[in-house]
Amino acid sequence: LHRFERSLGPLRREITAVRTRFHGAPVAYTEPVPGYLVVAAGLRNLAPNSFTRPLEEGTEPSAAAVAAMTQLIAKRRIRALLYNAQAVSPSTVQLKAAAQKAGIPVVAVTETLPDNLRFQQWQLDQVRALAGALAK
Repeated sequence: LHRFERSLGPLRREITAVRTRFHGAPVAYTEPVPGYLVVAAGLRNLAPNSFTRPLEEGTEPSAAAVAAMTQLIAKRRIRALLYNAQAVSPSTVQLKAAAQKAGIPVVAVTETLPDNLRFQQWQLDQVRALAGALAK
């Protein structure tokens, strides 16, 4: 366990750096997959539960929930959209395209560990991608 804890050092430092530099920055995610990261980094998730919860449960959100997310993007109220690349639906594809068109960085996140990476590197890569998006 001690060795594993030490191996998390770079990840912890990167999260601390994001929290220090971007604390309170507004973001949104398509599903709560990066929820712990958003909290740990001190960011504010503006995505309504009415949008994220149905997607997490495998259904499409209501038209009102999609409209609320679309407004976050259209009015540029978020600095980044964290997009679950493993749970794609018509509404998430639409939001990703809208964010890209609006110049809002899209950060791909995944639910499962890629075959070619260790846990620490997988998470570190996602934190670094988020930091890069917020820096734009």
